[in-house]
Amino acid sequence: MTTFDNIALPITATITGLNMQACAGTLVHEVPALVRAIRNKQPIFFSSVIVSFNFFILINHFLFLPSVIATETTCVQVNYATTVFYHMSMLVFDAFILAKSWMTTRKNRVFLAISVLLVLYRFSWAVADFVLSTVAWNTDLNACIWNQSPLVNFHYDLADIICDAVATLGSLSMLFVGKSVGINGILQKLVNENALRSMVILIVNAVVMYLTQTLTDFSSLLLAWYIQDYIIILLMNAELQYKEERNGKRSKNPNTSTNPETSTRGNERRKSTSNHA
Repeated sequence: MTTFDNIALPITATITGLNMQACAGTLVHEVPALVRAIRNKQPIFFSSVIVSFNFFILINHFLFLPSVIATETTCVQVNYATTVFYHMSMLVFDAFILAKSWMTTRKNRVFLAISVLLVLYRFSWAVADFVLSTVAWNTDLNACIWNQSPLVNFHYDLADIICDAVATLGSLSMLFVGKSVGINGILQKLVNENALRSMVILIVNAVVMYLTQTLTDFSSLLLAWYIQDYIIILLMNAELQYKEERNGKRSKNPNTSTNPETSTRGNERRKSTSNHA
């Protein structure tokens, strides 16, 4: 190990622990809430998305140590399992931010079609990662070697960035439209939340993509990836705080809906009534 490896590995392990703690804490809170929602026949889409994301990324990080100390017998299985859970967590996150932005666009069909194509594009490169990348035990180095195709890495990073960019544009467009059509209340809050979240992750993913294409030291890349995961976990789980705030605002105004389409139509009706008065 180099001097940097001796420093980077403990830092990466610490960040991994923080990531696992955040995911486990969310699952402890959200799994019972999801079960109750299912029993009460309440909407479960976003709760199930949050639970799925935290579960997938928790398992991915749980496999960090086994992948570092992998033996000849566990090399292939552990690394492929880590890759599976990584791609699943990122697919869930990309679908989540696109779905949230789609809601703020008042369920625009064009935005939905673009979002579906982007998720399929991301999924195709996740599959390509298993086809074009290889993992094997190197007897000379006595180590497990993951040879990832540079083409695959570039394209799934690019897919994540495009998803972030489209989600950002969708939310920002509603910010500008809102000034002319007068959106407010729950819909305005949704737009603000998604614009901030998608812009932050767009910047983070762009920086990590640049590092992936320029850095050759694996320890540096691993550290960057786990910091990226930490930020993504915070952004995903911020939805729980946003949800509590929206519910609190709705309880103060029972006539306000958390559905962006319903809320927007209500605003349009009030504006129309005001113009006729």
